[in-house]
Amino acid sequence: MIIKLKTAVLVTLVFVLSQSSYVLATIIPSFNNFNTAGSYEDWTKTGVATKETTIVHGGTGEAVNVRAKGGYPSYVYKDFASDPGSYTQMQLSFWMYEYSANANDQSLNIALQDTTTVGYVGPNLRIKVKNGVRSLVHYYNIDNPANPGTALLVEDVIASIVMDQWSQLTISASTISDTFTVQYNGVMYNNNGNGYSFYQPINEISRVQFSNTNGSAVVSRTTIDDVSIIVPEPCTIAILALGALAFRKKKA
Repeated sequence: MIIKLKTAVLVTLVFVLSQSSYVLATIIPSFNNFNTAGSYEDWTKTGVATKETTIVHGGTGEAVNVRAKGGYPSYVYKDFASDPGSYTQMQLSFWMYEYSANANDQSLNIALQDTTTVGYVGPNLRIKVKNGVRSLVHYYNIDNPANPGTALLVEDVIASIVMDQWSQLTISASTISDTFTVQYNGVMYNNNGNGYSFYQPINEISRVQFSNTNGSAVVSRTTIDDVSIIVPEPCTIAILALGALAFRKKKA
């Protein structure tokens, strides 16, 4: 796998796939703080997303409001499909600010996608009210026991969401196992060491997408900032594959 150089700065980080951590060799990060006035930098914005200058992580600069208004959605995404090679491991980390004023039932969607096959989504998370609590919800498909051969959508709550303050969310995903883990506000969630299932199996991660598709007439928004995406070097793939999340064989 050849990884395209996003920046000249090379660092050493810890890539977390389970309760165990693996120290990587040099990795190549992609980082956006969105501080360029009016710009989404190398992300693509469609719909009603806006720049934010008041609620900003760190207090100064700019951030991005991923919002829906009057039934109109927004999408903010970064594509990697044109990079040489493909990414089978990825860690997405970002800061988000969820508003208690979001009176409707859902706001931010987070997806890591395989755009080489239209519509295929790996990790699929949504901030949504479940049982009266605004929560981080995991979406995935299983075989429908009532109608074998068809998909049944399942929604599981991972954690409750902190509102009206900045919190950090990290997603560590592997297409080798079609599973991922979540770290939210410093707490690791890994489904008892099994990892969370992808929405559906994918071969590579070629897009990271934030969206808000709430159809309510009331404005719904989540502000995101300081988005980091890292991928391991080829020599570390074999090491990562030994993690707890890779014990389940990828579907043929």
